[in-house]
Amino acid sequence: MSSHKDLLDASVGNTDSRLPIEGILLTMRLGQKTADEAFTIVGRLLDRIEQDSLCKYLLVLAIDDDERHSDTASMLIQKLQSRVDSGQQLQSLHVLTNPPKSPSEPFAICKSWDAMAVEAWKRGADWVVLLGDDVESFSDISQRLGVPFGFGAPIWNDQSFPGFPTFPCIGRAHYEIFGSLIPKHRQACFINQDLDPYLHQLYVKLGAAPCVTDATLHNNVGGNIGSCDARYERVPSEGWRDFVLDDFRDYIRPSIPEKASEKILLDVVVPSFRVRVDYLQSICYLEVPKYIHTNFIIIIDNKNALLRAAKDIRAQNRDCNDDISVPEAEQVLEHYLGRSGNNVRVRCNEENLGASASRNRGIDESAAEFILNLDDDLIPDHDLLEKYGGKVKEIDESVTGLVGLVRFPRAPDLPLRHAVKCILFRRTHVRFDLAYAKTGGGEDVDYSLRVTEACGGGTLLAVPEARVVHPFWPGGVMSLCAHFHNWAIETTLVALPICFRTQLALRYYLQFILGDGTLFKRFPEHRYWSFPNLAETVLVALPLFVCTQIGLWGYLQFILRCLVGDFLVDFFLGDYNHRVAVVQGMGKDRITTRRSHLFYFLAHTLANFYVVVLECGRLRGHIRRLDLAHGLFRRFDWHIGRLDNATSEFRKREAQKFCIFMANLLHVAVNTHRQD
Repeated sequence: MSSHKDLLDASVGNTDSRLPIEGILLTMRLGQKTADEAFTIVGRLLDRIEQDSLCKYLLVLAIDDDERHSDTASMLIQKLQSRVDSGQQLQSLHVLTNPPKSPSEPFAICKSWDAMAVEAWKRGADWVVLLGDDVESFSDISQRLGVPFGFGAPIWNDQSFPGFPTFPCIGRAHYEIFGSLIPKHRQACFINQDLDPYLHQLYVKLGAAPCVTDATLHNNVGGNIGSCDARYERVPSEGWRDFVLDDFRDYIRPSIPEKASEKILLDVVVPSFRVRVDYLQSICYLEVPKYIHTNFIIIIDNKNALLRAAKDIRAQNRDCNDDISVPEAEQVLEHYLGRSGNNVRVRCNEENLGASASRNRGIDESAAEFILNLDDDLIPDHDLLEKYGGKVKEIDESVTGLVGLVRFPRAPDLPLRHAVKCILFRRTHVRFDLAYAKTGGGEDVDYSLRVTEACGGGTLLAVPEARVVHPFWPGGVMSLCAHFHNWAIETTLVALPICFRTQLALRYYLQFILGDGTLFKRFPEHRYWSFPNLAETVLVALPLFVCTQIGLWGYLQFILRCLVGDFLVDFFLGDYNHRVAVVQGMGKDRITTRRSHLFYFLAHTLANFYVVVLECGRLRGHIRRLDLAHGLFRRFDWHIGRLDNATSEFRKREAQKFCIFMANLLHVAVNTHRQD
C-alpha cells in the first residue's frame, strides 16, 4: 500500500486540537513465519501509516485460536507493544483471538472483522480501516452531505482487483447507526466473502463511498477471484445484493438530513460472445451523468474470443507476449474499456453458457436498483444514460421499466426498421429463464412479463429518445432467412435419467426444441386464435393433395398462388404504405432522397418473404415440440394488450388471406378435375 500527498495534505489541514484516532484492523495467519518475519510485515505497514506525522492510530490484531499462545505470537505481541511504548503515533495495541474452527470449517473472517471493529470503536477510534487510513474522503463527505465526520465507506484503489471495493474504510458513524460493523440482523449472512462490497454499497447511493485513487494497495493473497488462491475456502454471501438497498433505506437514510441528494444506481449488463472490442468500447464509453452511479458489467461467454481480443490489445501496446491466461485477459480488456474513467468489470464464463445465463451472471454481479440490458452488437447514442436517468427521476414505483428504441443504421440503399429491445428494469428476484436457447429467442419477452408480474403488474414506459443503433446482421438474404427461421426452433440439450427394466439408471441427452414459440404455452393469457396463416394452410392441405389425384405439381401451384395472395393482401390493405413510411423515416430521421416505386416494391416483397420464413420456423418449432394444441392456429400478442385492436386487426388480415388461400385451393382442384 502506498501513502500519498493527498492524505498528508488532509492531515496537515486538520487544525482540530483533538486529532481523530484511526483504528487499524489486522488479522493474520502466522503459519511458518518467525516473530521477526511477522513483525517486519506489520512494521512495514505501520511505517507507511506513520509517514503522515500527524496520524494517530490504534492497532487491533486478531490471531487464530491455534496460534494465539504460541511463542511466535507472544514475541510478535511483545515487539508491537514495545513500538507502542516507544512511539507517539501508535496509541495502543489490542489483541483478539479468532474463534476456534475445525479443519473442514470455512474461516469466518467477516465475524473477526466485526469483533475487531467494535473493539477499536470502544477503545476510542473515530474510524476503522482494514489496511490503511483516509481523512480527506471523510471530510469531503461530511461537508457535502451535512453528516458527522466518519460517515461513509471510502475504498482503496486495489491494484490486484481493479474497480472492486476491497478493504473499505468505515467510520464511527457506521457504529453509531448499526452498533457493530456487520448489522446485527445480517451477521449470519457473512462468513468470509462479500462483506467489503456490502459495506461499500450501503453508502454508494449517497455518493459517500469514493475510491481514493491516489492511495493504492496490492492484495498478494486472495484478491481477484481467479488470479490466485485465497488462504481459506471461499463462502459467498447469498442474496446480499438484494437486501443492501433495504438496509440503506431502513437504517442509513433516516440518519442523514432529508436534503441530502441520492444517486440513481443504474448498472449496464452486456453478455458478449463475439467480443467485438469496438462495440464494447462504444458502450463502456457512454457519458455517465453525475447523479447516476453506473457499473458496466461485461460477461464474456467465449474464452477463445476473449483471449484473441486481449492479445490484439496487447499487440496495439507493442506487447507481443502470446502467453496469457483468462484472468489476465479479463484484466487487459477491463483496463482497456475502463480508460474512459467509467467503472468497468469484465468476467468470463468457464464455458459457453448462452445469453440468458450470461445476463443472469451480470445481474448477480450488480447491486443496482436499475439494470439496463444491452446486447454486444449495439451502438448506443452517447447520451443514452442521460435519457434514461432523466426519465427515472420522473417515475414512481408503479413503473416496472423503461423501453428505449433500437434502430437499424440509415443507408442510401437499405430500409430502416424499428424494434424495441433496449429495456431498463427495476431490480427484482427474477432472472432470465435458462430453458430458452443459448443464442436467444423469446427469453427477453419471457423476462419482461415475469418482471412486470413480480412488480405487481407495473407498466413499461416508452423512452424513444433513449436510442441505440443495431447494425445489420452480416450475410445475405439466405443467412437472414436462416436467422429468422431458427428464432422459434433453437435447440438445447437436457440430461434426463431413464430407468430400463433392469432398473439400471442411465442418462441420455434429449433434444428439446425451444425458441420464442415456447411463449405460446407459457403465457396463455397473451395467446389468441386466428385463421391459418400461409405455413399452416400449406401443412393442413398436404393430406388433401396426397390422398387425391391433384398431385405434386398441383400442390406446388397451390403454394405459389398462396404466396402471391399473401403478398397482395398486405400490398393493397395497408402494409405497403406503412413500410414506405418506415423506410422514409420521420422527423430528423427522415430520408430526403427520393426513391423509385420499384425500390419500395422490392423492399415490401423482401419484408413479406421474411415474415413467411419466420412463420414456417414457428410452425416447425410447434411440431418438433409436439405442441400443436397450443401453437396451431394460435398467435402471440407481442403488444401484450397495450395496442388497441391489435389482435382483432391481425385476425381480420389473416381471415382475408385465408379466403384467398381457400379460393386458390378450389381453383387448383377444379383445374385438376377438368384436366382429368
